[in-house]
Amino acid sequence: VTQNWFWHPTDTPRSIRQLNYLYAETIRRDGNLLLNVSPGTTGRIPADQVRALMKLKEMIDNSNP
Repeated sequence: VTQNWFWHPTDTPRSIRQLNYLYAETIRRDGNLLLNVSPGTTGRIPADQVRALMKLKEMIDNSNP
């Protein structure tokens, strides 16, 4: 989990369980979910963060009929 304002090499993404909970609570409260994802030093989004977001997308897609 990010502890800094900007990207840091030790940052790890939230677990898929945490992301899914945040998404579900946001929908339940009729809100907008903003996931801040910081690019690394190369300007690219780190692969572990991309994987976490893609897993969340998959969960969302599979939960909607």
